[in-house]
Amino acid sequence: MRVRNLLVGVEAALSAVLLITAGLLTGSFVRLMHVDKGFDIERVLSVRLSLPSTKYTQDAQITAFFERVLDGTRTLPGVLSASFVSSLPLQGETWMDLVAPEHDQRPLFERPMVNMRFVTPGYFQTLRIPFREGRTFEDSQRGRKVAILSQGTARLLWPRQSVLGRRMLHNNETVEVVGVTADIRSTSLDKDPVPVVYLPDWQRPRLSASLLVRTATDPRGIAAALRQAIRQIDADVPVPQMRTMQQVMSDSVAERRFQMLLVMLFAAAALALAGFGIYGVVSYSVARRRQEMGIRTALGAGAAGLERMVLWQAIRPVAAGLAVGVAAALAAISAAAS
Repeated sequence: MRVRNLLVGVEAALSAVLLITAGLLTGSFVRLMHVDKGFDIERVLSVRLSLPSTKYTQDAQITAFFERVLDGTRTLPGVLSASFVSSLPLQGETWMDLVAPEHDQRPLFERPMVNMRFVTPGYFQTLRIPFREGRTFEDSQRGRKVAILSQGTARLLWPRQSVLGRRMLHNNETVEVVGVTADIRSTSLDKDPVPVVYLPDWQRPRLSASLLVRTATDPRGIAAALRQAIRQIDADVPVPQMRTMQQVMSDSVAERRFQMLLVMLFAAAALALAGFGIYGVVSYSVARRRQEMGIRTALGAGAAGLERMVLWQAIRPVAAGLAVGVAAALAAISAAAS
């Protein structure tokens, strides 16, 4: 009997640990999905375009293609804005560079490391990233070296100062700061915003970039028309599957979601096993004590009293197991927090 009660207690303890852990992971995941991203993902469609290097050999050709795509996209019904970016938000740190204020005398590798993004002027409007100072890039700036900084980068280079119009060093060149935007979670939802420097795409044309399109309705409704518009410009450019920014965000937390679902599966299995185990032990105990219960009934014991006796004997190992399981779960919370 003691061995059976011990097994029931162990099952109850394991189910308690797994259920509490699953609850914590679920709550953490829900909070993660509602964290302030710094940009708006509603009704935004994205597609990664890669130009064939054998056909697009000059910067002017690359720039002209992307401008034609933007012009064609903006004429589609329901499109509010469109832009290109070298790497989508929530895609990790893809390009890192050293920057510093002008006249900084520090050695090169002591200067701050920041994320670089190459964007077209409509990028901030498309993702609704607010400006803190200045404004987006303009065509009149094409002959100048200009950049837009995130708030984190601005604080890193010029703490507690206005940075508009200041100059910074990047790749041994002097770049003028023409704007400061709010910080966004550009690498991951579960990481704090990192310093970002935005450069206009015409300063360094790239063969691949992500097209972002904000629409007035469901963005998936323009996918076919957008694909056709790109093919009319150049049928040799492959157009892969299009994703909404909500799908991009969902894909970025796929690992976290898998961990949560796995623990929930184990917790449900442990709960089911504990339930079957408790039922089996109680049923076996009652069957073995049938003669004893008959004698108790003959001596005047009522049905309610017999039920209380059976329930008390069944609840004791379960209660002990739950107490141990809760204690173990609380001890494991600090380890699970990471």
